[in-house]
Amino acid sequence: GQSIDLFGVARDGRRFPVEISLSPIQPEEGLLISAAVRDITEAKLVQSQLRQAQRMEAVGQLTAGVAQLLANYVKQGGGLVVAMGDGVAPETYNRLFGGVDGVQGGLLPAGLVEATGDAVEREQAHRPGQADVQHFILKPFAKYPSLYQRILVYRYMRVAQPLPRGTTTLMSLDNGDPLILERPVGDGRVVLVTTTLTNTWTNMPASKFFVPFN
Repeated sequence: GQSIDLFGVARDGRRFPVEISLSPIQPEEGLLISAAVRDITEAKLVQSQLRQAQRMEAVGQLTAGVAQLLANYVKQGGGLVVAMGDGVAPETYNRLFGGVDGVQGGLLPAGLVEATGDAVEREQAHRPGQADVQHFILKPFAKYPSLYQRILVYRYMRVAQPLPRGTTTLMSLDNGDPLILERPVGDGRVVLVTTTLTNTWTNMPASKFFVPFN
């Protein structure tokens, strides 16, 4: 359970980070172990840049550079969850995440349109409708649908239709609008949650659904 940083040595003496994958092989003469060594210098650089980008984003400095770093991270096999909130400006997110280099169609699973619903008075709410409980993200709820059926969504972000090629709706609201979408990007994936991950727009964080979802 402990992570260890491993390094290889090039012919010129330069050290570089590596990742080693071990696989057992069972020939007739006995057990053998196959080892695959991969240079992860670029991946480490992307992770370092991403941490810096996350610090920038934490203080509200969402820039094209941040969006590009996130795209590079996902393409390298990372996972990204994008949730909505009062500070999300659809036109800014569409412009920045839609214009990243090397990601056809942009980074977001769908374009953002506008937020709808009243999260202050909370007189009306939507509940989850259809859910792809065979997907690994939602599979823990296959036997217990009541865990997500009790969620109340007072406000959410509408997304542009039709959805881009490759985007899948993992969970929709009772009116058919998407609540959770996923899109593969390179070797990674991006999940878009059209409401908040706090109790600002929904009661989801207070539900039992939220614990296994994280």
